[in-house]
Amino acid sequence: MAWLPDDFVHPERVDLPTGHHLRPIRASDVDLDLPAVLGSQPRLFSIYGPAWGWPPATMTREQDEEDLRHHEEEIAAHLSFNYALFDEGETALLGCVYLDPSRKAAVDAEISWWVVDALVGTDVEAALDEFVPAWVARDWPFRAPVFVPRDIPWADWAAQPDRAAEPAGVDGPVPLFLDCDTGIDDSVAIAYLLASPEVELVGVSTVSGNTDARQAARNTLALLALAGRPDVPVAVGAEHPQGGRFDGGAPQVHGRNGIGEVQLTDSTAPVHPATGPELLVDQARRHPGRLHLLAIGPLTNVAAALRAEPELARLVPRITIMGGAVTVGGNITPYAEANIGNDAAAAAEVFAADWDITVVGLDVTMTQHLEEETRQRLLTADRPVAAALGRMLECYFGFYRETTGTWRTPVHDPLAAALAVGGADADRVLTTQVTVVTEGEERGRTVAATDGEPGARHTVVLSVAGDPVGHIVDRILAG
Repeated sequence: MAWLPDDFVHPERVDLPTGHHLRPIRASDVDLDLPAVLGSQPRLFSIYGPAWGWPPATMTREQDEEDLRHHEEEIAAHLSFNYALFDEGETALLGCVYLDPSRKAAVDAEISWWVVDALVGTDVEAALDEFVPAWVARDWPFRAPVFVPRDIPWADWAAQPDRAAEPAGVDGPVPLFLDCDTGIDDSVAIAYLLASPEVELVGVSTVSGNTDARQAARNTLALLALAGRPDVPVAVGAEHPQGGRFDGGAPQVHGRNGIGEVQLTDSTAPVHPATGPELLVDQARRHPGRLHLLAIGPLTNVAAALRAEPELARLVPRITIMGGAVTVGGNITPYAEANIGNDAAAAAEVFAADWDITVVGLDVTMTQHLEEETRQRLLTADRPVAAALGRMLECYFGFYRETTGTWRTPVHDPLAAALAVGGADADRVLTTQVTVVTEGEERGRTVAATDGEPGARHTVVLSVAGDPVGHIVDRILAG
């Protein structure tokens, strides 16, 4: 469901019957906001803190100012809105009202609010409780907003069955965050995700890999616009691997622009003001315990997000990675697959984190192929996204003809997407713990411990059932 129309103008001030007013918060409000936050314990923390990883009791002025600056940028970009409650002279900040986009199919906005402890149970809180729903109905173009209850912690409310990340058909789509280096197969994966009702793509971060991170973001935004989804936020992430420099990507595989020299119209949507890791952390806090992370590029952004938010592995309990070569040889060295080898140190951090990982590596992706007949179906489709993919794939086919002698391509990133969504099923796996070699000749090698090791949390996919490639293409064509 759409968040806001393009021509929407948000209210700059709204007055309450009590003599108080709401206006968008600014970074310059830090000297009023910080006392309000620090003076609202423990109730405020019980509502927001555990879900957002937010420690207001120890927040410094610099941290609060950074938080407010982020809110101000999101308001300017119409990504979310934080309205502050003031007295007439704005001598004190007395509370906040948050209006955020929802990623559920039947809901377009989530609205929550709080007042400082001194106003809990007063006429001011009662007036705000009555005012906010009426204001939203009057001034905001939402069709199906939901008002978040304050009597239970946010994390508990988010985890209730009617909001949990259940499989499709149980209760709406699963929020999914994509980290990618948008080349040709990434583009196919994005088109597939957008066509998949099981998930809602809540954000994309880009990393240097097939192409540089900024070009990858440009490609992603253009593809999203072509698909009619310019609302999906896209943030530029790491331009260089840990402790190294980006080597220029793989123009021989993906073309100089990453998408086979196909020229897409640039999107009018801007990149998100946050960095890639920051956007990932933000979405993890918005969807605690529910977000599925799909990483189909080097793992630099994911490792950075883990360092920025130590609770990330708890907030994001499951991640699918396209990368690695556990039982077969690599594709950039005899040992290393490209996504892992391009930043082995970051990959080692990600595999060492305390979360469940599904590993979709060369073990399985090299067994699935997209043939010329299928490319022609995309190329001649009346859907602009599908036709663009058909043109991009010509470059990809050409590379594999040079290296393998066959006019077809393996299916790397799209297969990982299909397994993450549930559109493809693994029929043979290795349950293990994977580690990554970070130095020496075997740098980037993914090494598995014993199959079925007690406590193992990594599932290496070795084969898939049915015809996942046909499923992927059919879904893209159906839109």
